[in-house]
Amino acid sequence: MMRVTNIKKILCQPAVIVGLVLTFVWLVSDFSARFVKEERAQKLMQTDYSFSDFVSRKLDKNQHEQLVSLFQPYIINTDSPEVNVAVQGLTSAEQAQQSGTLSEVFIDDNKLILKGIVQDKSNNERTALIQVTNVKTTEAKLERFYSHKLVFSYEMEILNSTQVQLSLMRPSQKQVIILTMFKVIKNEAAVN
Repeated sequence: MMRVTNIKKILCQPAVIVGLVLTFVWLVSDFSARFVKEERAQKLMQTDYSFSDFVSRKLDKNQHEQLVSLFQPYIINTDSPEVNVAVQGLTSAEQAQQSGTLSEVFIDDNKLILKGIVQDKSNNERTALIQVTNVKTTEAKLERFYSHKLVFSYEMEILNSTQVQLSLMRPSQKQVIILTMFKVIKNEAAVN
């Protein structure tokens, strides 16, 4: 009997009453959020809407022409020679003229972009990670090349953590290309 009177005293305290009311409100809210709204959402999903409900009207010919004319500057003409040159990459003569520091190099039908230099911890050898993109098929893959090995007939040497040197002995001269991850732009104001 003593316990029941203690429980009644505790339940009659204002803080306990407020806590119980808030708990009850939270339980009702949680129940309605989980079950009542779900039932409504299921009914909405079962409703069949036809496409015509969403389309109020079609464009007439004049509106269609206006819309096409707005996008005309952004449409690429695939028959133009500029687009075909971009797809083909560089000609053999242009590839032979490549030299100096470049961020991308064209070799045959491939475009090479240096993505990183990594050092193998097991044998302490550095390798270059080069993205090779076939310019005809646009297929790109990341390949690993070791220093002092051939990269599509060019001998490659890793210079530092952001550059490799590609060398090829041509009949007239030695072609040397430095493939770099970053193009360095020298600030002329800082030099002067």
